[in-house]
Amino acid sequence: MAVYSFLQHTISYPRICYYIASTMLAFQRKKLTVKPKFVESYKQRFFNDPLHICFGCSHTNPLGLKLDFYTTDQDGVGVKWHPKPGFESFPNIVHGGISGTLLDELGGVLIQAKLSKFAFTISSRIHYRSAIHSDRPVLGHAKILRKIGRNVLVEAVLHTEEGKVLSSMVGLYYIPTKKV
Repeated sequence: MAVYSFLQHTISYPRICYYIASTMLAFQRKKLTVKPKFVESYKQRFFNDPLHICFGCSHTNPLGLKLDFYTTDQDGVGVKWHPKPGFESFPNIVHGGISGTLLDELGGVLIQAKLSKFAFTISSRIHYRSAIHSDRPVLGHAKILRKIGRNVLVEAVLHTEEGKVLSSMVGLYYIPTKKV
């Protein structure tokens, strides 16, 4: 509880909302360009390991999303994902939980890539703006907003190739003291 009350006074909710709104407007005004420089250390360590069965990023999990991440020129992490019909909640509409998983994976991989640490999600606030259609690719990116001790505040956004924002998340992650 002490961590939460500390963060509550340090990072105010109106400031987070303002930051999300201003970031979304910036993304709508200009299209982001990313250079697909892959997060090699992460891929080498986990993607082909048969014991790594993460639903989001493992390529050995037959039911998973099989996400491929890359670093962006904005000092963040990005992903391009092609939805499959098995992840739909309605015809041609990807389930909202899958959208949340994409956003959460972006945050976790960002911390792994930039801070070389594993982290657990403490909380996340997701704003769904538009449906994700299963016949179109989804782009996503994440960046670190703030790091306070072992807590990391991350912003992640999913959008279309045209730049239309589909959903966004501000997530709080905790870096554990013991190795997992």
